[in-house]
Amino acid sequence: MMVAKGAILYVLAVAFRIRGRDRWLFTLGLARAGEFGFVLISFALQQAVLPGEIGQILPLVVALSMLLTPLAFIADDGHAPRIADRHAPRDAREDPDEIDEWGPVIIAGIGRFGQVVNWMVQMAGVKTVVLDHDLSTIGLMRRFGFKGFFGDPTRPELLHAAGLAEARVLVVALDHKKAAVRLVEYARAERPDRHIVARAHDRVHVYELYRAGTDDIVREMFD
Repeated sequence: MMVAKGAILYVLAVAFRIRGRDRWLFTLGLARAGEFGFVLISFALQQAVLPGEIGQILPLVVALSMLLTPLAFIADDGHAPRIADRHAPRDAREDPDEIDEWGPVIIAGIGRFGQVVNWMVQMAGVKTVVLDHDLSTIGLMRRFGFKGFFGDPTRPELLHAAGLAEARVLVVALDHKKAAVRLVEYARAERPDRHIVARAHDRVHVYELYRAGTDDIVREMFD
C-alpha cells in the first residue's frame, strides 16, 4: 500500500515541480494510511461492505503504515546515508562558486534563520560571507541585492576560501542536524578561539552542538 501510494505521490511531486529533499519528504509524509482509515473500516464493516476477515487485517495495515512513516523519516534524515545521498539536491553536486570576498562573519546556511541573521548583522554595518548548497536560494538572494556563494559549507576547502582562518564569528544555520554538528567540530578544531553560533532544531541537537564546541546555541522555534 505504501509503495503504491508513494509511487503516485512521487509522480505528482515531479508534475508539480517539487524539487530536491522536498520531493522525497512529500512522498514519505503522505504514503501512509491516515487515521480516518480506522473510521472508514469500522463503517464498512457495519454496512457489510467488507468481509470480517479483511476488516480485521486492514486496521493492522493502517497502524503499521503509521508506525513505518517516522522510521522512514529517520532513515532519510541521515541514518541511512545512501538514501540521503540519492535524494540530495542536484545543485549540491555542481561546482561551487569561486569566493572573492571575505568578512569577519561567515554564515553557513541561508534559510529562514540564516536570512534573519544576515540582515541583522549587515544592518549593524558588519560584512558577512554567506554560503549555501541550494543554488536557487543563492540566486534569490542575489536578486534582492544580497551576495552569497553557492557550495557545500561543510567542505573544508570552501570554508577556507571564505576566510575561515581569519573570521571572528561562524554562524551555523544548516538544515541538516548532523552536518551542523560536523561543521562545528571542524571549525572548533581549526581555531579554538573562534566564536561559533549555531541554530538547533530540538533539545537533543542543543546537547550535540554544545559537546561539539558551540559558544551560543539558538533553538529557532523555542527562542
